[in-house]
Amino acid sequence: MKPETKRSCILVILAILSIIAMGAGVSLQGHTLISVWVPSGLAAMIALGTAPMAMDRWRRITDTNRWWINLPCHIIVAGSLSFAIFLGINRVGAHTDQANDVEATVISKYSKTHDRYRRVGRRNIRDGEWHSYHLSLQLPDGRIKDTQVPFSTYRHSHNGTHHTVCIAPGLLGMDVIIHPNRKDSNKKDTK
Repeated sequence: MKPETKRSCILVILAILSIIAMGAGVSLQGHTLISVWVPSGLAAMIALGTAPMAMDRWRRITDTNRWWINLPCHIIVAGSLSFAIFLGINRVGAHTDQANDVEATVISKYSKTHDRYRRVGRRNIRDGEWHSYHLSLQLPDGRIKDTQVPFSTYRHSHNGTHHTVCIAPGLLGMDVIIHPNRKDSNKKDTK
């Protein structure tokens, strides 16, 4: 394999890996009760702290000595990976045996409208819209968390109503929502 082809393959793999890691990190952030600045700041510190040690490798991968190309590449890849790993360790190591149900109060509800597209040949054409439904929940200790809920939950929720949320402490000390769409009542079919 030619060195240029090898470098191109490595760059494409790293780009795909960083996109997947950032998507996983954003998804995990949605179920973690912490400000987004804490894991983002930690990821930025890790990326900037490891940059001097990784510049030589990035020179070989990008085949350039320009620091203004190599440094952003390292910050994007290392930052997205450390963001996802930090939140992933916290979520995977959550103590589910210490999980407790708390009554959260609905302080607001809102919906977002998204465009739907369909593919026609090589083009994407707008084909309507769809809605996502969200509740802002205030936990008993004063923290506020926005969660996406199904339409049936959204329809029956009003300001001041209570919803049960199962929260467990994570491995790194950040609380994690275990069952975000848990029903308020456990109704069983009686026939």
